[in-house]
Amino acid sequence: MGHYQISKSFYYDQSKKYDIYLCNNEKLYFLFAPLSVGSFAATNLANNIFIANADFKNNISTAYREKNNLRSLESVIAHEINHVMMNRELSLIQNLKTPKWIKEGYSEFVAQESSFSEKDGLEALIKGLDINSKSYDYFVYRKLIEYLITVEKKSINDLINTSESIPVIKERLIAHYTNL
Repeated sequence: MGHYQISKSFYYDQSKKYDIYLCNNEKLYFLFAPLSVGSFAATNLANNIFIANADFKNNISTAYREKNNLRSLESVIAHEINHVMMNRELSLIQNLKTPKWIKEGYSEFVAQESSFSEKDGLEALIKGLDINSKSYDYFVYRKLIEYLITVEKKSINDLINTSESIPVIKERLIAHYTNL
């Protein structure tokens, strides 16, 4: 598995262990992750990780949905482990106050991929298209975090404590891409 992806997280601790359960069955996945229907994986309050469908031989994870339903298994695992690392590190109040786009975007940043096509995602982002897709939302969250960390040199703590909104940051991100 892509150890380098997980170790890149600010919250990485090599001594920690993670409980990962493979469902490989839509009904079983729904039983353990009823609020995450259509997702690749989910983490519960006990920090257990449930993977919807895993093919280790081909490094593929499949979500039980029609579109944007494939990505590398190692990226899905890295994404979910990052959630667990954040859950363990942040206080309950910090966790509740941290916006979804930061938690999901940072987990996607650590995983280094999204299920939405990079090419199509960047094109839609730059054109300002409104795409009604959770997969696209996660792509945008990842790009926002990537921009803030790599270009603006923000730390994850800066991001967790930010009061900036997505549209304000997105404007700077789009300007950055159009000036490349």
